[in-house]
Amino acid sequence: REALSEDQFVLNFQPMISLAGDPNEHYEVLVRMQGPAGETVSPDQFMPIAEEHGLLVELDRWVIGRTILLLAERRKAGKETTLFVKVAPSSLVEGDLHNFIGSQLKAHSVSGAHLVLQLPESKIYTHLRALQAFQKIVASFGCRICLEQFGTSLNSFQMLSHFDPALLKIDRSFIVDLAKNSDSQKKVREFVAEARKLDKQTVAEFVSDASSMTILFSIGVDLVQGNFLAPPGPAMNYDFS
Repeated sequence: REALSEDQFVLNFQPMISLAGDPNEHYEVLVRMQGPAGETVSPDQFMPIAEEHGLLVELDRWVIGRTILLLAERRKAGKETTLFVKVAPSSLVEGDLHNFIGSQLKAHSVSGAHLVLQLPESKIYTHLRALQAFQKIVASFGCRICLEQFGTSLNSFQMLSHFDPALLKIDRSFIVDLAKNSDSQKKVREFVAEARKLDKQTVAEFVSDASSMTILFSIGVDLVQGNFLAPPGPAMNYDFS
């Protein structure tokens, strides 16, 4: 609560590189908290506490508000930047988040096409009706949905008959040891082939080596991110050229 009231959260950005020839900038927005002594507190530490005490709505609004303001600044600087933001599904149920997003986009003259909202696959069925309604409304602003942790349920593609994200972020468990794991390579290939049939883009995170990059390129993944390419940092200054 103090971090929210005293503006003690900060944003980091990790570039997402297109393997499909898209020249525009893509970053994932990652929130961090500044501790009492100026130390950085990771989301693994503060997110469960925020959820336990019903603060996810306020935190999501803070992050999305700052993200849309940054998009406006990038546009004024002549940058075609798309930002990916994590959203807690529970905050969609409790809060009026869709109206907040719409009002902020309008206030800053930002196209929703540059804002991608990330939701975890594991929470879709739990909040299905609320998420379906949310998706329909934010789509009217031009915003897209990215389904994170994709591939972790028994039948991930069956879920897509009920929920229709534009992007699928393949779960890190398939990517971390991709170069050494033929089973993971086979699964990722299947994911990408099925996603293409459904006209959806695919994202691979936690890319950790050049061999994995080569495999992902040959498979046809659209976007990749990971510390091998660039770790998260406080500035959006990656050279996409």
